[in-house]
Amino acid sequence: MFQCMDCGDKMLSCRCAWRNHHPHQVIDLEVAEVKKLGKVTRETIIPQIEAYNVCFPELQSDLIKNFNECQKKILSRTDQLGYLNGFAEAKEQQKACIAFGERFETICEKYLGELRSFNTGIEKLIDVINESPK
Repeated sequence: MFQCMDCGDKMLSCRCAWRNHHPHQVIDLEVAEVKKLGKVTRETIIPQIEAYNVCFPELQSDLIKNFNECQKKILSRTDQLGYLNGFAEAKEQQKACIAFGERFETICEKYLGELRSFNTGIEKLIDVINESPK
């Protein structure tokens, strides 16, 4: 279907010619609707993508800062072991330090599993996009 750009008539008509719609521009409505559909889809997807463009760098920055701080605090506790008075107290602090290290390792292993899963999911999505018809 076609539409006159001057009057909006859906068909090229004698009325358009009679009204002297010059230059008479005709657009294919299907092409216009396809372009509109592409624009609407893009406007829907951009906020989905941008939301993560904002939060990922901030979360990664916080993660690195907290990761480093946690490591320093655990190692600082282990350094203090040599300065404690008494074997019993040192042994108790050693158990606490080992527990901190094990918790740290558990948290890291869980995160790495999720990170690998996330990366695999993104790679698979890229493959699906590459394989889908354009």
